[in-house]
Amino acid sequence: MTFIRYNTNLLVMAINKNKNLHIIAFTHLNNLRASISGKAILKLTLKSILSFLK
Repeated sequence: MTFIRYNTNLLVMAINKNKNLHIIAFTHLNNLRASISGKAILKLTLKSILSFLK
């Protein structure tokens, strides 16, 4: 729960700073998925975020 609460705070801060909700939501969902599934998914998540931002 602590991770999700912390991550949600980051999400809110990011939305306040940067109105680009699609990228924020994409990153947020992938972060949650990574926390549940472990490091292998985290690596895939980072790759997918980087390729998404290019």
